[in-house]
Amino acid sequence: MKKITTELLATKNPCPSELRRFGKEFPGGATPTLANCRRAAKLGFNTDWFAQNFLTPTAWEAYEKAIATALKAYGKAEATAWEAYVKAKATAEEAYEKATAPAWEAYKKAKATAEEAYEKATAPAWKAYKKAKAIALFRALQIEKKGR
Repeated sequence: MKKITTELLATKNPCPSELRRFGKEFPGGATPTLANCRRAAKLGFNTDWFAQNFLTPTAWEAYEKAIATALKAYGKAEATAWEAYVKAKATAEEAYEKATAPAWEAYKKAKATAEEAYEKATAPAWKAYKKAKAIALFRALQIEKKGR
């Protein structure tokens, strides 16, 4: 492969935004050098997508073999970091729950009191409204009956 261009990439239906980004980062295309491969990886281009779509089966196998050790090491580091994250998050969540529990209970109590006061304050008006609706419906039915 002499040069990787947007035209070449477009033949494999890449993500449109990534194709545009490639065109901006490599306006004249890119020769497949170590420096350009490193640059593409550093810029966050999906080098696996490129490898899957453009390498021959033999080259793909060599690529997978070459990255396997690094991928395994990353997996171990990620698992260790994730475990530490989960523990730290659990500790923080526990502290948060402990710190906010009294406030949450006070909020629920205040809300219940306010809801009770609201219901008590609006009950007579709601009862009168329902009564007015019943009377209005009855009168409307009387008008309807006379109109027939």
